[in-house]
Amino acid sequence: MTADETAPDSQDPASPESPPAGRWVSTEEAARLLGLSDRTIRRHITRGLLKGERDGSHALRVWIEGDAAASEPPEPGDEPDAAPAAGQGSLPAVPMDAVTWALAEHLADLTRHNAELVNRIESLAAEAATYRERIRIYEDQEKALPAGEPPVWRPWWKRLLGIE
Repeated sequence: MTADETAPDSQDPASPESPPAGRWVSTEEAARLLGLSDRTIRRHITRGLLKGERDGSHALRVWIEGDAAASEPPEPGDEPDAAPAAGQGSLPAVPMDAVTWALAEHLADLTRHNAELVNRIESLAAEAATYRERIRIYEDQEKALPAGEPPVWRPWWKRLLGIE
């Protein structure tokens, strides 16, 4: 095992509680291996979903376990030139852990957005009830007005002095 492939806590490899195989990688490499952005990797570290620590040069390293750790980074010439044709059913080579994390993060965003929408609906319903009450009051006032000709308009000074 190289230094990059050692477990975060040294334990006897023969013990049943030995940590899963993994390795330390940079945040950029972790983002590429897990199919996430560098910023999302940092968020996962902050939330405790990924283990991360600073090395001697203060660079952030991420502990990657399981299938993602076993996959080696491709060489620059190994990347395909064109995307597979539609209908061939080719899925991206993203570990299930990354898909689960991405879906969990998306679900949390949607849940938060739904809660905001529920609050907005409740406030709009209260506002609509207020407007319905105002309409009812105005309709009652309109019914209470005497029927017939509208009052004759008079200049303000005649109204003030009580003339005619």
